[in-house]
Amino acid sequence: AISALFSPNDPVFAKSRWIWVTESETSNFYMKDIKGNGTLRRFERQVVPKKDATERWTVTAQANCATWSLRFKYTDGWDDWDEMLPGTIGDDELIMVCN
Repeated sequence: AISALFSPNDPVFAKSRWIWVTESETSNFYMKDIKGNGTLRRFERQVVPKKDATERWTVTAQANCATWSLRFKYTDGWDDWDEMLPGTIGDDELIMVCN
């Protein structure tokens, strides 16, 4: 399976700067380049579809650790802050970034 090529337990992938965060039914989620301290942090999020890993995409994210919120930067700027619910992909990312 293609997803096996990008397993977080793969020794080649382990040498990457990408950190495996979590998975959904269709994709694996990774982060790298965590920057900042205090309330606001930034990181890169990469989404790797399990069906076709070549279709991966990356977006810059900003975390607000005080309000447990995320927002993402797209070509037209930052979107609005969204509070993350427990057990969501965003919640998993905030646990890694803010703790």
